[in-house]
Amino acid sequence: MQKKYRIALAAAAVLAMAGGYFFLSREKPEPESAGAAQEARELIYVYKNEKESLSGVTVRPASGTPVNLYQKNGEWIADISFPEEDLVASTVRSAGATALQMIADRVIEENPADLSVYGLDAPSIEVDFTHHDGKVSTLLVGNRNPGGNKYYVKMASGNTVYTVLAFSPKNFDFSMEDLRNRQIQFAFNPEAALYFRIVNNGETIRIQPSQEPDPDLIGQKTSSYKLMTPFTPKSVSADKMDTLIKAVPKVITIAEFIDDAPTDYSLYGLDPPRKVFRAKDPRASMTLAIGSQTPRGNYYARVDDDPKVIALSPLVVDPLFQFSAFDFIDKFILLINIKSVDRVSLMVNGRSHELEITRFYDGNSGMKNQDGTEDEGETHYFIDGMEIEEKP
Repeated sequence: MQKKYRIALAAAAVLAMAGGYFFLSREKPEPESAGAAQEARELIYVYKNEKESLSGVTVRPASGTPVNLYQKNGEWIADISFPEEDLVASTVRSAGATALQMIADRVIEENPADLSVYGLDAPSIEVDFTHHDGKVSTLLVGNRNPGGNKYYVKMASGNTVYTVLAFSPKNFDFSMEDLRNRQIQFAFNPEAALYFRIVNNGETIRIQPSQEPDPDLIGQKTSSYKLMTPFTPKSVSADKMDTLIKAVPKVITIAEFIDDAPTDYSLYGLDPPRKVFRAKDPRASMTLAIGSQTPRGNYYARVDDDPKVIALSPLVVDPLFQFSAFDFIDKFILLINIKSVDRVSLMVNGRSHELEITRFYDGNSGMKNQDGTEDEGETHYFIDGMEIEEKP
């Protein structure tokens, strides 16, 4: 009987726990996910435009040339005054996407008495949204907030000031000049050059790798490059060659855009060029034609076969033309390691002299000391048969 009683109690306890779980599972609501909470939160729109209703967008920066954007075959393009291949298309796409909507972080002030507090009395950027029905609405972008991660904005026709995370207004922060790609990349590898040709100060310098590097007077290898012109072939200074190779840019930044369709290159000192740098490797080449200086102190230039005239900074140009032909010549007539010398014969003012160095090594040393350094052995120095100290 007692055993049956214990079994009944255990069964009742199981039923009680199951009932409690059922009650809790029905009464306790599921926790709201972050995504659901975001959807539940009411979004604050500064503006919201339908893509199909927009006929154009005009970005008007405080400084720089305004840009007109419009849609063609569903894609945003810019009305530009320069070759289309130079356009930074990613900037246009970002601006077009941002033109559809802007979500505010928060409302800062309704009906502000002083817009200068937010930099909205003289906006840094104004953006006009033109619709097919002729309606135009304008976004004003003011200062950044004290934290620097948001902008103050408002619609020109509205009275509400918002803060917006900086990435949205930054998509409108450009002018016509900013839409043009200023980077020129070169595939040329100076380490694998077949030749370098430099025209500067009236002389033409041509340098190329040595097929068989010249030996010096005792057979030691000299420079890996030869100066072919304007002199008879000469060995090139390794230091000067290293400096030239390091000066060759992989990427250059255009300082100024001068003329996309020039009709007279002589106006820029480019017919003929004042200076020319040309180099070629097995797979690519690069050519810089340099003219006179611009009023800003840059150099008029042409790159490769591109017909347009640009301007390059002296920081790009000057290192390529810092040497004359004579500077490149290896000045060492003879460079000998003293440890290779046993005897030197001199003739000075009709008198001959003999300098001799004798070395005696420990047969067990193998020419090396225990610390790995070279064993110079027991060395004696003689001039005209008389032993002297090492220094003289």
